[in-house]
Amino acid sequence: DQVVGGVLMHHDITDRQQSQVALRDSEERYRIVSDLISDYAYSYRVDPDGRITTDWITGSFKRVTGYTSEEIDAIGTFALYHPDDRPLVEADVAQVLRGEPATGEYRILTREGEVRWLRVYRRPIWDDAEGRVVRFYGVVQDITSRKLAEEQKLKLAVEREQKVLMSQFVMAISHDFRTLLATIETNRYLIERTAAAELDLQPKLERIRLSVQRMVEQLENMHAFSLVISPDTQQCDVNTLVAAVVRQETGRLQSRQQQLVFEPAPNLPPVRANTLELARALRHLLLNAHHHAPAGSAIQV
Repeated sequence: DQVVGGVLMHHDITDRQQSQVALRDSEERYRIVSDLISDYAYSYRVDPDGRITTDWITGSFKRVTGYTSEEIDAIGTFALYHPDDRPLVEADVAQVLRGEPATGEYRILTREGEVRWLRVYRRPIWDDAEGRVVRFYGVVQDITSRKLAEEQKLKLAVEREQKVLMSQFVMAISHDFRTLLATIETNRYLIERTAAAELDLQPKLERIRLSVQRMVEQLENMHAFSLVISPDTQQCDVNTLVAAVVRQETGRLQSRQQQLVFEPAPNLPPVRANTLELARALRHLLLNAHHHAPAGSAIQV
């Protein structure tokens, strides 16, 4: 029995050694192939306490990031990623630790301070005996060129839309100006014809005044439109801004017994905006509602 037991023990040790050699050979092949088909690849070991440590990273890691594997281990892998993208990276790693593959696109900050885009494919290795992920592999592609091309394409598309919008806006303003000027000229002519007869000129003069006021407003609109090309923005609490405009405009609506109701939305995040022009836009909306809503009605913001 001892001999048999000894032989069995010898076989068990030999099998483990062969498995370890086979695993090392397999990882070496994976590392070589990954280095050929990707920008860099890596293997992370997951300890029972959840700590993640580096098994290996292919040599091209430094070419992409500027860091050596030792340097990135010292500062922590997550420090490589752009601060805005770290929550997404952490969520994807958590998904891998649950045993699910994950793929994500993130920005990194290289050692030289350059922003680069990476697409990372992660694959977990699950150990049934331990009931957890014991390792995961990653293959990384540098997609910076593609991202820059997409950004440039988007920028050109926005510029085209701005030109179309400007053309349409100028056409609309020109039409409005022609109509207003025609009104002014007509009333001027009528005043000239009727002045000798001492008729009441006040209604006609009022129409001229309103037309001029409208033209001034349209000129202000053209100024606002110029800010589309060169925006001047700052952090803004939308509810606070809207509440201030509503207070300013309440008196105008009371002239027609209209009620103005403001219901702020909860949990609105702050936005970047040109507060003066945003307030101007809201006043235009309220003025439009004031003119078109029946007397005695409620206008809700």
